[in-house]
Amino acid sequence: MAARARPFRLMAALSLCAVAWLPSAAQRVRGVVRDAQSSAAIAGAVVSALDSLRQPVARTLTDAAGRYAMELPASAAIMRVIRIGFQPRVVALAQQHEEPRVVDVELSKLVTLLSTVDVKDARLCSSDVDRAGALSLWEQARAGLLASVVARDASPATASTVTYDRAILADSGRVVNQTSRVLNGATTRPFAASASPATLAKRGYWSGPVAEERFSGPDADVLLDDSFPATHCFRIAQADTMHSGAIGLAFQPTRGRDSVVDVKGTLWIESDVPALRVLEFTYTDAAGKLAEAGAGGSVHFRTAQNGVSFIDTWTLNFPVIDNTRSAVEVRNGRVEFTGQRRVPFARSETGGIVLRAEWSDGARYDADMQPLTGVVTDAETSAGFVGAMVVLEGTRDTVETDANGRFSIFPVLPGRYEVTAADTSASEYVGARVSRQPLEIVKRPPTVRLALTGRMAAIRSLCTGFDYPPTASLLLGHIIDASAIKKADPVEVVAAWFHDSSATEQETQTIHADAAGHFSVCGVPRNQTLLLSATAKGADTTDTELVIDSATLVAAMDWPVAFKAVAPSAKPRGAVLRGRVADATGDRAVQGAEVWLPALNRRTTTDADGRFELPGMPAGQQLVQVRSIGYRAERSIIAVAAGRETTRDYRLVPAGTTLDTVRTTAVGGLRISPQLKEFDQRRATSGTGYFVADSVFRKHETQTLGSVIVSHTAGVMMSPGRLGSSFLTSTRRACGANAGDCKAFNCYVTIFMDGILFYSVARDGVSNPPDLSRFDVSDVAGVEFYPGRSATPARYQGNDQAGCGTLLIWTREH
Repeated sequence: MAARARPFRLMAALSLCAVAWLPSAAQRVRGVVRDAQSSAAIAGAVVSALDSLRQPVARTLTDAAGRYAMELPASAAIMRVIRIGFQPRVVALAQQHEEPRVVDVELSKLVTLLSTVDVKDARLCSSDVDRAGALSLWEQARAGLLASVVARDASPATASTVTYDRAILADSGRVVNQTSRVLNGATTRPFAASASPATLAKRGYWSGPVAEERFSGPDADVLLDDSFPATHCFRIAQADTMHSGAIGLAFQPTRGRDSVVDVKGTLWIESDVPALRVLEFTYTDAAGKLAEAGAGGSVHFRTAQNGVSFIDTWTLNFPVIDNTRSAVEVRNGRVEFTGQRRVPFARSETGGIVLRAEWSDGARYDADMQPLTGVVTDAETSAGFVGAMVVLEGTRDTVETDANGRFSIFPVLPGRYEVTAADTSASEYVGARVSRQPLEIVKRPPTVRLALTGRMAAIRSLCTGFDYPPTASLLLGHIIDASAIKKADPVEVVAAWFHDSSATEQETQTIHADAAGHFSVCGVPRNQTLLLSATAKGADTTDTELVIDSATLVAAMDWPVAFKAVAPSAKPRGAVLRGRVADATGDRAVQGAEVWLPALNRRTTTDADGRFELPGMPAGQQLVQVRSIGYRAERSIIAVAAGRETTRDYRLVPAGTTLDTVRTTAVGGLRISPQLKEFDQRRATSGTGYFVADSVFRKHETQTLGSVIVSHTAGVMMSPGRLGSSFLTSTRRACGANAGDCKAFNCYVTIFMDGILFYSVARDGVSNPPDLSRFDVSDVAGVEFYPGRSATPARYQGNDQAGCGTLLIWTREH
């Protein structure tokens, strides 16, 4: 793949003053530059102090009121004032001792830009016919270019600039791969040539091996340098339809420059209000192939109200033989940029646009750019489609539609694109719905209108041709296999309920879940017990019950199961945890209670006697959570030894609200535990922590817990361990030991699980942090992270002695 051209260097830092250190004998000079005919103030004039050899020793720029001021070295002999559209003026600096000196200057306006001026330059190789005109126009162009150079030192602006690189199909002109970034900084020089003027004159505007070619474009410094007119011929170019109201100074390489890649083009200057408009150029080579292929670029100039001249847009184009692009595809219910493929006959474009600039004198410039806006509607109802994902293909610009189905993307660069709207909700069952529309942005983006098949219509398509009463519901199920049975093994689901409330006549459906465990059941009666049985190949049958309430049209359930192999397997080595779960009195066993070890992502359920067993556990401390419908969750920390059995019994206290005896209830909302209520309260009032809500974890259930936390908080990173493990560490400290005793590189974060201390350096040491790659994101309902002790809620502060931060993990209610 041919590499992209990179002609410009971004200047993101504050420009430094170009005036050198001045001797102690320097005096300050000030004054006003005016139009000799109208006495109007002239903004943007370059005022230079020259020594006896006519070398500049100081220079500045007049402001919007024509005023200037600068330090005048003792070596200064004359002062030269130039402004595009005016006759240059040289003023002798008489010896005077008043401080400061006041030197007001009047400039005479030129009748035309081709008016004869006093030019000593004899290097331009124009023909005799237009030599005088070319010399005059060159002098005016130099005045405008010099003003832009002086402005970045004398009057820097705080600017916001977007730069980009992209590939464009040569046949259709459509953008297929674009990356961009927005830079903010104090500068009036958004780009610069990649080499010095002398280097470009000697080596040309291309360098590097073929696989890494780099092209440069001429900037103001290059054009002003003596090497440019020494290697290029100039002539007058009359305006055409594309450059109405302008006059051009065309240039091309002198003879003998065929051995290097050079540039030819035209610098266009506004005629009525003298100002630089645009520099357009193409690359030249001995065979003329670069110009034939359209390799070149453009640099657009802008003059602000205060007279400052700066570059507001620039582009560079170069053909490429082929390129790879990312196509938008929907995988696992999410829009992904995948599908790399070859794109022949494309062209590369690099450039930038100044979005806004502001000067210290209050002058401001805003680019005439508008956001790309649009609306996504339901194809059936025409209502706004909420939460649709909108992608500008070929870019990384992705947004979601709001409550009215509307979206906005800014900034959007001019070009041809394809905009895509996709709905990935329930895509595991019905696939993603996608709508595309070609789009061309010239200056103001058109309003985009896209329509998608509605979510309910898509879900109903699962039951097309299925006859069931209007009071029935649709169940979308997901089997989560936490056992050793292979995920790829087919799972058969049997759904059964009594027909028409009969106690004897039963209706059944047999469904085959897909490879990821997804299945759907049509025509499920509401407010009636539904029995589900699941059987995996080579394993026993697991069942559960649920009731869909009368207000739910489509119910969704995650069904965690632990299939047990029919054939006995070898007893795993390691620790064994056994125990019994009973009610608060200890007399009544709790059947079907879930026993969960979050750090190992291991779980099981109790049998009819309330007993459970978890074999093959690693030695060490583990957080155990026991929960069952109708009871409050019980959590504790246990320690198990290698090769030993550990017995722990649990007693569950009934919940405040008495529930039905059904083990699973699918309803429209979720029960909120007291801990999660605390989470919501702190998220609404705290200004010190980072909060990741349940909706985020549901969108990223295929990722690891650590990656979700790191991508939505600050001050932490994942540090790799052995055998694929990963640990959450602070980026603010390099030590995980006690304060003042740094003996370990990693600064491990203190972790609480549902309010119980799960890990801390002070208690567990630096060698036993939990492996967050083993946590199941689908079990997490919320996360809080506090980077330092002072920001942490008081009840959790005491365990973060190393100052590495505190993480609070809240699990979902089941």
